[in-house]
Amino acid sequence: MSEMRVSVIPVARMDVEEVEEAANRVARVLGSPILLREAAPVPRGTENFERRQHDASGFLADLRGKMAPLRVTKVIGGDDSAANVPMSSMNATVFVTDLDLYTEKSDGVFAYLSPKFKVGVVSVRRLKEAFHRRKADPSKQRTRLMKEMLRVIARVSGMPKCANPACPISPSKVLPDVDSKEERYCQPCWTRMSTGVSRI
Repeated sequence: MSEMRVSVIPVARMDVEEVEEAANRVARVLGSPILLREAAPVPRGTENFERRQHDASGFLADLRGKMAPLRVTKVIGGDDSAANVPMSSMNATVFVTDLDLYTEKSDGVFAYLSPKFKVGVVSVRRLKEAFHRRKADPSKQRTRLMKEMLRVIARVSGMPKCANPACPISPSKVLPDVDSKEERYCQPCWTRMSTGVSRI
């Protein structure tokens, strides 16, 4: 299997330590390094002030247009030579934000994807226990983030949705969907990815 090329980019004031820990776990699952890049600025013109949310489609489109010059700050799970891989050669780029995102068909989303451009964005807002008026649980939140990152990476790289609810590539409609997933891809999905049938 050829090495996967994945970039992870925090957005604005997103906790970089949280992103890095999740990226570390993702790198171990993929067996490939993750390129952590400097933070991208918050998109302008995507906020719905009445809803206190950002339109996910416009949010990701704006970020996609600004990602090219963002330099690598750390290579996670590999040596520094991986930092020289150009952004255009990435199999997947994942933005991570703490801002709340929505679409026309939803009140809010955990992630939004653009497979055509091999990019996606994960929002941690609804992955937080505090959002649901429960006691904060940073460990659970980071595990959820890691699972959503695995889902985005696979989907924007060409993998179809998985019908196995334990696989990270299965849909994440509500929080229990995320919590019920394993921290690795199911064997059939991993086989497809690693043999090149739907190569990441």
